[in-house]
Amino acid sequence: MERYARMASGQCSSNCVNRVFLSRAMRTPIGAIGGAYTSQKSYDLGNALVKEFFKKYQIDPALIDGVVVGEIYTCPSHPSQARYISLSNGIRPSTAAINISNNCASGLEAIIEGARQVLLEEADVVLVIGQESLTNMPVWLEGQRNNRKTATIDKIKKNISSLNELADFGISLRDGASVIFDDPNFDGSMVTTAEIVAQEFSLNRAKLDEYAFESFRLALKNWESKRIESFIARVENSPEMDENILQKSFAIQDKRGFEKARTLLGSGSEDLSEFYKKYNKFINVPFSRQREFTTTALNSSAKSDAAGAVLVCSGNGREKMSNIPMPYYL
Repeated sequence: MERYARMASGQCSSNCVNRVFLSRAMRTPIGAIGGAYTSQKSYDLGNALVKEFFKKYQIDPALIDGVVVGEIYTCPSHPSQARYISLSNGIRPSTAAINISNNCASGLEAIIEGARQVLLEEADVVLVIGQESLTNMPVWLEGQRNNRKTATIDKIKKNISSLNELADFGISLRDGASVIFDDPNFDGSMVTTAEIVAQEFSLNRAKLDEYAFESFRLALKNWESKRIESFIARVENSPEMDENILQKSFAIQDKRGFEKARTLLGSGSEDLSEFYKKYNKFINVPFSRQREFTTTALNSSAKSDAAGAVLVCSGNGREKMSNIPMPYYL
């Protein structure tokens, strides 16, 4: 509390307002949902990545002052993933280790939390990890505890044959890999949000296709030239390159593949008109029949499995971590 009081009174030391330094990052190749990393949970990927990260840059785990893990959905079987990764890699048990979950902003929020710890002089070196395994996102029964036939796993096993129509028992089957992208505030998903943003800012289909095509083309070029190899950690089951690039290679070779991809939320002006009516409070431009749906499976991000890591350091931390480049600062 004394540290917070000094900050509020303006008596904080000069270190508190020093720049925050970011190290060179490492990541695994990206696996597609149901792809290369099917047998590995998110914490398996994060743990394996940190081992490679520490090994490559000869990082002394005793110098780590904090660990922050960002993930959309923390695995129920391993809720304290930051602590698990810390202890598995020789980091002191007394080191703060926390998880952050804020949908797709989780990784960025984890970096921000690391920077906050540095600025508050709580840490000189914070290990930040972003990890995800949508492949291993659970499927669950929602509302099952409200029914005596399904209140426990044993009762579900006993009565499974009589539960042909789950809705009759007030139960729904939910897929975590889809539910996490839904927003109950407006009855839509992240795809809906993407389409709203595209309509709001007049981003037409051709612009989005061109941007996505160029992005994938450059990514493939960098993989083939091995330009990004120094940033890659090869862990168990790692694919040759990002699987989302491999899966879309047909479209990268021929831009017409992007043009042929179907839009995800509808087609034609009638469907788009209904979309505008449903989400009119979020779209501040009038509907026009010259407009079109924009979001496709090719020009939007795919569900995937991967992990990445970076160090967030103070000036003192930067000196301690002399083995790893610190090319970025905030």
